[in-house]
Amino acid sequence: GFLLFFFCLILLHSWKSMSFAAADVIISPKLYHYSGIALAALTPACLAAPSVVSPPLEVGLAVAAPLHAWVGLNYIISDYVPLAARGAVRMGTLGITGVSIVGLAKLAVNGPGIVNTAKMLWKSKSK
Repeated sequence: GFLLFFFCLILLHSWKSMSFAAADVIISPKLYHYSGIALAALTPACLAAPSVVSPPLEVGLAVAAPLHAWVGLNYIISDYVPLAARGAVRMGTLGITGVSIVGLAKLAVNGPGIVNTAKMLWKSKSK
């Protein structure tokens, strides 16, 4: 709970400092770096945490990972997508990011969890 609250405060602080240019949206590097720091802290915490403590940490992971990817994709969009198509492409990536956050949060809260789902990829099938 506390880590998610802390991450939300950082996100709000970063959002206020974002710069919006007329021709192009420039996403704040702060959001990218803070979400990277959150990922660096939350990933090992989720792996080491007992299952009782894990869901709130995994919700933080469910928010941080897609946001980090979204900001990174916006940098790629700025470099490689023609100006006329950037708005539509950015809206598409924002939609995918929103769906990813909701899906991962649902997996973290109502499902087996993000970490346990990833661990299932390496489990051998029982015969």
